[in-house]
Amino acid sequence: MGAFIIILPLFILFFLCYPHFIVSTKNCWNNQCSKGEPRISYPFRIKGRQEKACGFRGFDLSCDNMSRTVIDLPFSGRFLVDKINYDSNYNEIQLRDPNNCLTRRFLNHLNLFGTPFVGINFTDYSFFNCSSNDSNYFPVSSTSISCLSSSTHSVIAISPNSWTYNRDSMRNCMLIATLQVPVVSYNSFFSPFLFPHESTTLHLTWEWQELNCKGNCNGSTNGDQIDARNFLISIGIIFLILFVLVKYCLFRRDANSQTRDVSSRVVQTTTLPVINTTSLSGAAIQSFPMVVVGESGRLPNPDINTCAICLSEYKPKETLKSFPACNHCFHADCIDVWLHLKSSCPVCRKSLVSSND
Repeated sequence: MGAFIIILPLFILFFLCYPHFIVSTKNCWNNQCSKGEPRISYPFRIKGRQEKACGFRGFDLSCDNMSRTVIDLPFSGRFLVDKINYDSNYNEIQLRDPNNCLTRRFLNHLNLFGTPFVGINFTDYSFFNCSSNDSNYFPVSSTSISCLSSSTHSVIAISPNSWTYNRDSMRNCMLIATLQVPVVSYNSFFSPFLFPHESTTLHLTWEWQELNCKGNCNGSTNGDQIDARNFLISIGIIFLILFVLVKYCLFRRDANSQTRDVSSRVVQTTTLPVINTTSLSGAAIQSFPMVVVGESGRLPNPDINTCAICLSEYKPKETLKSFPACNHCFHADCIDVWLHLKSSCPVCRKSLVSSND
């Protein structure tokens, strides 16, 4: 019984807590699409691999069929995730176009609406479609976008703040659009307005205040917090069950102990008359008067015609022995055996010691 009481709470503990460990291990720690890909932590989560509790809404990532980490922006489509920097003061996610033509995404009007992300740095650029592909005719501060260019034309980007080029050289170019581009430029001393190469990374950030984390989310996951809370609740339930079982066992032990004590006292009480005996001496036994029943069956006490010891009726010529103190009589042989054990009358229990000392 004692071993069962110990094993039962441990089994319940395993039954209640094991699912939480599985959720934490399988659904929150499985945080990488493949080797070499970014490790995902809160507020991000990988859909299909991690529970919703592992991340925050709007920060859902996924793994494509090439096991690459991707993010789907509601109004701008899919991007590859190159890197995620987690910091309490500065956070950054670096995105890349799967076709290595980030400029095309800009010209298609990159829209971050409906996402928690904002650009880190915005710079104005004008994009031109030029009929010539000879870069010698283009301004020094311009950048040719190779993924949008061909053998017959070139698409170039130039900052409107750097109109240092010969406008005559741009007469074969047509303005496509002037956009605010959220990219980190080279910002070199000689060419401060150069447009980054089209394969450059899109740098975005997010605000911790939106997550109500108060700076405590870095390096941890919401799923881990939930698992820890459930684990503590399970531990509390187990200790409560164990406490109730121990109290019950102590109560049963005390009840059994009291029952044994009462039984012992009852046994001792019922055996006292047997243990405490006082017999008469042989001379005292022989001193009691004896009567022989006559042919008429006359008895010393006519109201009693049966021996109380052997329960047989008195017959003529049987020898009886009587006690003058109570006027009870018995077969002589029967009462002699009794008086060797007891010193009282078998019928009325009156002591015979004083009358035969």
